[in-house]
Amino acid sequence: MKHIATLSYVLTLAGILLTIWSIAADLSPLWQLTGILLVIAGVVKIAVVQIWQRVAGL
Repeated sequence: MKHIATLSYVLTLAGILLTIWSIAADLSPLWQLTGILLVIAGVVKIAVVQIWQRVAGL
């Protein structure tokens, strides 16, 4: 389960970095949207993994 938790944090960090990079480099809004969606997906995945660890004891 620790691998999934680590992957969740990496996913969120990748989204933050992609969003910042795309804004700084003045790239297309598609890259910004991709970064924002990665952040949202990462936060949801972090929440789900936390629930799994607390409730199911995995």
